[in-house]
Amino acid sequence: MHFSITCGLFLCVTMLFFLPVQGQLDLDMGTDGSACCNKVSTATIRKPVKECYEQLPNTLPLCPMHAYIFITDDDEQYCVDPHAKWLQTRLDKLKKKGKHCRVL
Repeated sequence: MHFSITCGLFLCVTMLFFLPVQGQLDLDMGTDGSACCNKVSTATIRKPVKECYEQLPNTLPLCPMHAYIFITDDDEQYCVDPHAKWLQTRLDKLKKKGKHCRVL
């Protein structure tokens, strides 16, 4: 019995290390109240996306980097690195659903 509990706990903890990581929330508010990314992530966003924006470099003084901002159905906002390997595939899927990233 002790072996099975220990083994089960070990497997649960081990699986946490292998689960794919979702992108982090890295959105800051600009001085004019607009949101912008100051950090980006290459981690995959697996949640459904309801809105997408492209932040061009230096659009606002406090928003120096190029990033894609994904807003999910539960209103979480993620800053995505434009060079993320999975991004173009996700953008193509969004376009097929009629969702286009608006440029900020």
